[in-house]
Parts: sequence; C-alpha cells; structure tokens
Amino acid sequence: AGTELLATGSDDGMVHVWEGGDEGGKQAVATFDIGCPVTAVCWSQDGSNVYVGALDNEIHVCQPLSLNSQF
Repeated sequence: AGTELLATGSDDGMVHVWEGGDEGGKQAVATFDIGCPVTAVCWSQDGSNVYVGALDNEIHVCQPLSLNSQF
C-alpha cells in the first residue's frame, strides 16, 4: 500500500496533513493556510489532492504531495 495520510481543517483556516499509522509523527507533513475557517476536507479519489470547503464559499484544492495550493 502506501503511506497513510489524514487531512484536518480548523477554524483558524489551517489545513494539516498528517502521517497516520504506527509510524506517524506529531508534526504535520504538509500545512496550508486557507485564510478563513475551514468547514470540510475531502481527499480526491486518487489521493493526490485535498478539497477544502471554507466560509468563503470556495472549494480550495491543495496538493500535499507537491506542497502547492491552488484556489
């Protein structure tokens, strides 16, 4: 399989991607600043993007594997 990743979003507008499993650390492997409170996060089917819903009524696309964020 591959590395297990978990995405979280919060009221401070930050999206963090964490390494899961027994080897997962306490530091995020990727962080994105959306700029307003995050209401939802969802991985794309192929696992390359994280779709982020926020209070700005936009869907933000974050690419944790390349550490780029597109709006």
